[in-house]
Amino acid sequence: MWNCYVLAVESRETCSVFLGERPVVLGPGVYFYVGSARGPGGALARVARHLSRTKRVWWHIDRLLACPGINVRAVYLLRAESCDCEFEVSSALRRVLLGVPGFGASDKRRDYSHLYECSDDLVDCLVRVYELLESVACISEVLYTEPLIT
Repeated sequence: MWNCYVLAVESRETCSVFLGERPVVLGPGVYFYVGSARGPGGALARVARHLSRTKRVWWHIDRLLACPGINVRAVYLLRAESCDCEFEVSSALRRVLLGVPGFGASDKRRDYSHLYECSDDLVDCLVRVYELLESVACISEVLYTEPLIT
């Protein structure tokens, strides 16, 4: 079962998102959000929920995806073996991308962030992150796909 995922999100305009009481302003660009899902349906069910237009706003990513001008451009489904996938992927992304402190990581205090900004163009960012994901030791499989809904 796919138990972890990364959403590639493109923002065409500035978006303000509240993390609790703290506003975070995200400019136009390419962002990567790391998530996990170990419950029924795994990461596929969680990604389908994120792509749904009708959902209750619950997670930080829901707030970001509700901003005008935001589109999910790609999804990486990950199969991780015996590790904390979110932590491992977040740590790998932090080494090469700029993290948004605390975004999506409020339940995982040791994680710096679950949202990272890539300063390259979309295609270069997608390739760079795919190669990075393949290098994470505990990930046994990476599947890249583009969503049908944008």
